Amino acid sequence: MLLRKTVLIAFFLGIASFALAQPVVPTGMPGNSELPIGTIISSVLDPNQFANQVGDPPVFEMEKSKWTLADGKDLSKTKYATLSTNNNKAPDLRGVFLRGINCGKTGENCDPDGERNPGSFQPDALQKHIHKITRGADINPNQYRALGSTGGGNEIPTNAPLDARTADETRPKNIAVYFYIKVN
Repeated sequence: MLLRKTVLIAFFLGIASFALAQPVVPTGMPGNSELPIGTIISSVLDPNQFANQVGDPPVFEMEKSKWTLADGKDLSKTKYATLSTNNNKAPDLRGVFLRGINCGKTGENCDPDGERNPGSFQPDALQKHIHKITRGADINPNQYRALGSTGGGNEIPTNAPLDARTADETRPKNIAVYFYIKVN
């Protein structure tokens, strides 16, 4: 496995990079200048450090910078804008996960919303499901209980373990990174 100052992972039109300092490009992978416009790279470097490592100005300059934070900013004067069919803005990838486009795939393990445009946002959701409840003969007709429980009332106990991780969102395990997009 190639480890140095960067770990490269095959990802989207080339690579995703968890960069710690200077990019390391394995044999057979394109260099920075050969990566196509629209390539997305993930990195643990903040925007100033990343700009320094890729030779960009410290502050984003629309016509000079090769890369920018994927934060929804206007990109109307970049090469990306001439190629993008969606709009002249960078996708805003802050706080979201990336999801592969179906590209004709149907059935199991695909996006149920079908073919989506690259860069389009999809809000969070919980899959439709059913919780079966029953009303016992010994329980008030206005009270229900979860299958297998002994309680009744207006609330159904979940019997979640006391050490369960809870939060204000449903999420998988993750690592926080910055997403950058090549624009020139």
